[in-house]
Amino acid sequence: MIWLRIFLFLAATASLCAAHCVYEEESGDDDTNVVGALTESNNHDDRKQMARLINDIWNAMSTVDEYYHLTCLRSLKQQIVAGIKYVARVEFTRTSCNKRHVAYDTYDETSCVDATISSHECTISIWLKPWENFIQINEYNCDPDFKLDVSKSIEIR
Repeated sequence: MIWLRIFLFLAATASLCAAHCVYEEESGDDDTNVVGALTESNNHDDRKQMARLINDIWNAMSTVDEYYHLTCLRSLKQQIVAGIKYVARVEFTRTSCNKRHVAYDTYDETSCVDATISSHECTISIWLKPWENFIQINEYNCDPDFKLDVSKSIEIR
């Protein structure tokens, strides 16, 4: 029975992302040849790792009671600075897991079904220096109900 629920959850997430998450190329000036410019990351592994990292950061630092599941990584840009700056447009969907009942270190998104079909789009800017184990949220722009407590220190799984 649990495997059926997990399968249905994964199938619903995949179809939701496939139906609503279309890669959108940003319009505007083409700065891809400028050294140090913010450029689109098309590397599948980078996008996958950053999606997981953003999901972990969001759930560790958000002030809402429920865990959220990143259902779509709309765009991911990166810039080489003293480290790497990432700017991502993402969609989150609320899950049925409450933070008061499920500890962050034991949270498993496959065991939490999406509680709603509606999603929330956010833009988040993250500065990483992996060799120093440094992560900083530079800015984020989301719905008013979505807030991050950037004073929290986090450890990424």
